[in-house]
Amino acid sequence: WQIVGATVTGAKLDATGRLRAPSAPDLFYVKVATPNGTVDSTSVTIVPRVQPGIVAWTGAVDSQWTTAGNWNTGAPPSPADSVVIPATTRSPTLTAPASAGAVNVTGGTLVLNGFTLTVARGFATSGTGTLTMTNQGDLLDVSGNARFNGGSTAGLLNAGLLKIGGSFTQIGGGSSQSFAADPGHTTELDATLPVISFATPGLTGSHFGTLLQGFNGTGFQFATDVAVSGFINSQNDGFFGSLSGSNVALTIPSISSMRFDGVRLIIDDTSSAGFGGVYAVQFSNLPASATQITIRNPGSAASAYTLGSVTFQPLAAGNTGRYVNAIDTDGGTPAPLIVYVDFDASNNGPTFSQASGGAQVFWPSSPFVWTGATSSDWATNTNWNTLRTPFSNSVTIPSGTPFSPQFLNFGATVVNLTIQAGAGLDVGANTLTVNGNLDNDGVINGQQGGGVTSTGNIRGQINVGVLTFGSTLTGRLTLGPGTSMQVAGPFDLAGHTADIPGSFTITGTGDLRMTSAGIPDSLLVGGNALFAGASTVGLLTGGVLKVAGNFATGSFIAGNFAPSGTHKTILGSSSLTTLTLPTVAGAPNGNFKVLDVSGATGGLSLLATATHVDSLLISTPVTGTPVIFGGGDSLFARRVQVTRLTVDQVPITIDELGTALLQQFDNVTFQNDTTSTLLTLSLVGSALTTRTVAFNTMTVSFNGTNTYVNLTSSNLLGVTLVIVGSNNPTGGPSRSNPPFGTTVAGAKILWQ
Repeated sequence: WQIVGATVTGAKLDATGRLRAPSAPDLFYVKVATPNGTVDSTSVTIVPRVQPGIVAWTGAVDSQWTTAGNWNTGAPPSPADSVVIPATTRSPTLTAPASAGAVNVTGGTLVLNGFTLTVARGFATSGTGTLTMTNQGDLLDVSGNARFNGGSTAGLLNAGLLKIGGSFTQIGGGSSQSFAADPGHTTELDATLPVISFATPGLTGSHFGTLLQGFNGTGFQFATDVAVSGFINSQNDGFFGSLSGSNVALTIPSISSMRFDGVRLIIDDTSSAGFGGVYAVQFSNLPASATQITIRNPGSAASAYTLGSVTFQPLAAGNTGRYVNAIDTDGGTPAPLIVYVDFDASNNGPTFSQASGGAQVFWPSSPFVWTGATSSDWATNTNWNTLRTPFSNSVTIPSGTPFSPQFLNFGATVVNLTIQAGAGLDVGANTLTVNGNLDNDGVINGQQGGGVTSTGNIRGQINVGVLTFGSTLTGRLTLGPGTSMQVAGPFDLAGHTADIPGSFTITGTGDLRMTSAGIPDSLLVGGNALFAGASTVGLLTGGVLKVAGNFATGSFIAGNFAPSGTHKTILGSSSLTTLTLPTVAGAPNGNFKVLDVSGATGGLSLLATATHVDSLLISTPVTGTPVIFGGGDSLFARRVQVTRLTVDQVPITIDELGTALLQQFDNVTFQNDTTSTLLTLSLVGSALTTRTVAFNTMTVSFNGTNTYVNLTSSNLLGVTLVIVGSNNPTGGPSRSNPPFGTTVAGAKILWQ
């Protein structure tokens, strides 16, 4: 205490700082400074209090509280009396409910014996005095403060309820265990923000059993470290407020749904049964040098110790504190302490973790490693090094384990998945979701209905269908026979090959990206291909797309398939396939940069008003003859490289667009001719020496109105088309330009 300002008449400070108040009421100004430097002040009025009587226990007759001869006053204490219980041959025992103004047990023990003792002011133990509460019906209801500074209560506080309306203080003057409660004993603090202070806290020192927040509680204020041998609970629906302090620690076997404000958590759990954990705990206002959670546990072979939805106070580079310190109390035998943290908002959990005695700490970014120690069931905890089934974690599956993992009843979601060479995963009829990278040197198998969903890098052998919401190849991707792939996000080949034996479908916001400037991208589709996703303008600039089945684009968004650069598309197989380019905004939705139909020996049917090849049309089969069916729909190309081809009702236009190009158009058969011009050419001529272009062995038929060839010199200079080995050498010119087509100066056709 400190007197500030004018000296108040009659008030004196003694040598210890105590304020001696006068006999008459007076007003004082009180200024208080806390240890951390916070200063506050208020005005208080000190009034004299009439001292109640002091009643001392003698135990002269027996041990019953209600016996008048057991008290120095010759009567049991009244509800206003201050009671002193010294050491006597008989300690007091309640045989009925009792009341007192204040109680101080200086020796012996006070036994409640299943009854209620109501204390209007304060309760204390000192010297060798103790409190005994071993009956479930014991109730000590203290309206004021409680202070324990007596003898050891080990084994004496294991049942009943201690209610305290003020603060709680433990002092180790008589024993370090002056308040050592077992979990069956409950201490209820009913003040708004009661202050808790322990001189010798710890599970081997003084501690609460069960600590209960009263209905009016707004949290607990820890003035020192605090230990609880049971748990913390609340009379309310959930704990109100926080456990607050100034870098102090709470030691407890387990806890959940609590806010720690300046309080560290020490989990001291001797159980090896497993399934322990801390859930929904939040930390704040701790120094960056503090360890926020310390776990002392022997570990369990059955499961990991889990920290679920714990919000840590963020740490950064240079901080010396820890999020977690795990200590295996029996040295890792017979089972190690595994601590699993399921939430890492700062993404640096492993950096600020510490483990000793064989303990291990795993964060969401820490790899879960399959051990297969128990069975092939993915969902069995003991098959993992973490003793916990992964969920949204990084997973590694090594080779050589006793069992290979299988999805038996349901699928799984992981962040990253690494499958080492020689290892495998069987997803059955379930779905594996990989939200990060799939690095597969082994194999993923499954059955009908099974699949893999990917949103990151991907590679390897996968024998079930794949759905990607955005993936990049980091190596060759090979799907099993007949297996399909669906793309609903960006799919970047990144210089690698994707081998899809089944269908390849792009929908929604999906697109295909083939832009590698080095090793060419390669997409091999054994079935049908549908491009009905986002625009690919500027995304298909290189590589090779090969589709053995039908090829189609969407009908709503223009640019679903828009290759450029050196991109090459190979269509067709030994079976009849179709090319479908619906019209969007009056134009076919799709074009080709380089189109190779060499393998379309079963026929390629063009189901489009017009098919455009912006660079080169190739038909150079090794065996057989490719066939293009059109039903009158046309094909436009800038350049042709054809060694053998059958054209069925497909008018072809070759337009060099102002640049002379090498043209080859040999062994081409036009059949089922329509009334249009079969072959329209717009070639660049030469002024000095007439340019000559030779087409060899072109077979045509006459239906009475069609024109075989229409030749135009786009720059009005000399160009001669020589058609060698035609099936109609005499009639050819009569059906060509000139004389029955548009005559352009400098253009000439010779049939030989």
